[in-house]
Amino acid sequence: ILMLTADTNLEREEEGLAVGADDYMSKPVEPRRLASRVRALVKRAERRVLPADSIAPATPALE
Repeated sequence: ILMLTADTNLEREEEGLAVGADDYMSKPVEPRRLASRVRALVKRAERRVLPADSIAPATPALE
C-alpha cells in the first residue's frame, strides 16, 4: 500500500505507516520518484508470494 497525499504532516505519515501502509508520499510528487517507489513495492510484494506447491491445502475447522 502506497499512501499518496497532500498532507505533509509527519504525524499523519507515522499514522499511515502504523496502520499498514508500506510507503507514504506527499504531493506534489515527481513522476520518476513515484514510479521508482511503485517498482520497489512490486518487487517486495513478488518476494512475498509463495509458490503454489508450498501452500498446504485448507482444512475445515471443527468446532
